[in-house]
Amino acid sequence: SDVYKRQILTKYEKFPVKDLLHTFVIHIALKISSQFPSEGKILVTGGLGYIGSHTVIELSKKFEILIVDNLINSELSNLNRIKKLSVNNIQFENVDLSQKEEVSELFTKYTNIHTIFHFAALKSVSESVEKPKKYHDNNVFSVQNIVNEIKKRKLTIDFIFSSSCTVYG
Repeated sequence: SDVYKRQILTKYEKFPVKDLLHTFVIHIALKISSQFPSEGKILVTGGLGYIGSHTVIELSKKFEILIVDNLINSELSNLNRIKKLSVNNIQFENVDLSQKEEVSELFTKYTNIHTIFHFAALKSVSESVEKPKKYHDNNVFSVQNIVNEIKKRKLTIDFIFSSSCTVYG
């Protein structure tokens, strides 16, 4: 409702987000974070991107964060800015989630992940038409590999999938 949108916008008016969608994603992350276990890590895929980095900064107030990003749409220099603004320890792994072996190695190395925020997706509509395989491999295989690894290891992990509206049109 419009009243609810105004309440959220008022609450986050000083928060550096550029539009309502990003504000809602971060608001939802904070709202549901009270249900997460205090032990273990939250994995944020695409955590060096715009939405991911803002979510990491907010979640770091209560949790240890593991950022996974393949740097296809972001820069490693973002990590330094995030670490300066974060409260808890932030770890980073350069992983291509579309590669099954890399995802398996990630879950072998980090056995205490209890929640995943999945922001790792390519989103340019024009580029997706020009390079459909690149988009399919990144956007579909990354989710598929994560879910398959969770199933294979019989893990119970909260999985929050977020995407910009440009992915869905």
